Amino acid sequence: MITAILQSRLARTSFDKNSFQSVCEKWIMECEAEMITPLVSNPGHVCITDKYLYFQPLNGYPKHVVFISLADIRRIYKRRHMLMPLGLEVFCTENDLCSDIYLKFYNPKDRDDVYYYIASYIENHVTEHTADSYMLQWQMGQISNYQYLLHLNNLADRSCNDLSQYPVFPWIIADYTSSHLGYIGGLCTALQNAIDRILMTVAAVYSRKMR
Repeated sequence: MITAILQSRLARTSFDKNSFQSVCEKWIMECEAEMITPLVSNPGHVCITDKYLYFQPLNGYPKHVVFISLADIRRIYKRRHMLMPLGLEVFCTENDLCSDIYLKFYNPKDRDDVYYYIASYIENHVTEHTADSYMLQWQMGQISNYQYLLHLNNLADRSCNDLSQYPVFPWIIADYTSSHLGYIGGLCTALQNAIDRILMTVAAVYSRKMR
């Protein structure tokens, strides 16, 4: 029932072009989508121009319109959401855990159209990274263990915005002397309090966004 009402509202509304940051912007495409956060799925309209990616939520929350300059985008990933190829995650930084926006589309074509347009825009401005390139940076000490594991999680379709595919970290043996290993004393995470760090980072990011 609620889904039907939302779909009806989406069909009867469209993106408000008065929200463009400049009158010189060229409209590229528009479609329906949802902005995904760990506990909230917010339906609305996605709009792409030659300069910005926009998302306008139906309920105006957390803002009337969320926008990201295409020139600021550093990484973009296709995602599976609820095991369906419908997600798209956009990062404006190289090493942050949390993305700037996570979108779930209602059909794969819309997701792919948005992805390929943004990817074609940034391909001349951003160096594409692979698992091998991240491993090389890690081996040379350019990124930390923590950042390296985060990048591997991103490449493996994991996101802190999707609780069903949350980032994972390996456990390693910390006690090499005891004859028996206990859960508390014998094991520790590969990074000190890695999960706590993730939760604190996520909380800080969303606290800033809510202000």
